[in-house]
Amino acid sequence: MSNDKPIEGHRALQWVPIAGIALATPFLVWFGIGDSPLFAEYRFGPYEVGPESGFLVGGTAAIVAAVSVAVLVSRTRRGVGGGSWAVAWLLVVAGTLGASGWRIGTSSYSGADIGGPVVLLIAPLLIAWNLVGAVWIAWIIGRWRLRWTWLATAFAVLVAPMLYAVMSALTAYDAAAGLITAKQYAEVQVGHTRSAVHEMLGREGSDEFAVLDFAPVPPGLLCDYYVEVDAKAAPLPQASQFCFLGGVLVSKDASVGEPFAK
Repeated sequence: MSNDKPIEGHRALQWVPIAGIALATPFLVWFGIGDSPLFAEYRFGPYEVGPESGFLVGGTAAIVAAVSVAVLVSRTRRGVGGGSWAVAWLLVVAGTLGASGWRIGTSSYSGADIGGPVVLLIAPLLIAWNLVGAVWIAWIIGRWRLRWTWLATAFAVLVAPMLYAVMSALTAYDAAAGLITAKQYAEVQVGHTRSAVHEMLGREGSDEFAVLDFAPVPPGLLCDYYVEVDAKAAPLPQASQFCFLGGVLVSKDASVGEPFAK
C-alpha cells in the first residue's frame, strides 16, 4: 500500500474535532487553574487577564471542547475515526502541560522555590515528546506522505528549545521591569499621559515595589511603581510612585524605605 494516499473508512483521522480539542485544552486548563497572586516574587510576569476576559476565554474553550468531543464521539459510534482518540489524547496532554507550565511560570512564590523551576525544566521536553508521539500515531493511522511526517517530527522536537527560549526571554524582560534612574524620575512631569510615562520609564514594576511610607492611594487613582537602579543595592532603596487620573499623571512621589512591602 502506498504511503501517499490516506486510508479511507474507520481508520481515517478526524482532524476537525482533533484540532478543536487540541486548541481548547490549554485555554480551558489555564482558566481552570487561575492566578496565584499570594506572594511578592514571580519567575516572570504576572501577565494578568481581567475577570471578564478570563471567563470569556474559559467559556469559549469549554464550548469548543464540548462540541469537538461530541463530534468525535458521534463519528466513533458510527465506526469512523476511532484511532483519532489516541492523537487527541496526546495533544490534550501536551496542551495541559503547556497551560500548567504557563500558570506555574507566572505564579507567585516565596522562599526557596524548587518545584516550579523543576516543572518548567521538564515540561517542554514532555510536551515535545507527546507531540512527536501524536505525529507518528497520526502517520500510522492516516498514512500521509512520510516526508511530511518527518517535517512535523522536526517541528515537534524544536518545540522544546523554543519554549526554553521564550521563558528565558520573558525572564530577562521582566528582570528590567520597574527599574529607573534618578534622571528618568526627574524627567517625568505632572500632566504627562500614562503611555508617555511608560515610553520614558519603561514598563512599571509590581505593586510590591510600594514602600510602607507611601500614603494610601485615594479612590480613582491608578499608581505605577518603580525602583531606582542606583539605589536598589543600598540598604534603603528609593521607590517612586506615579499616580494617574483618567490616564494623566497627577502626582509623583519618591520615598526611601523597605521595598517589596505593602
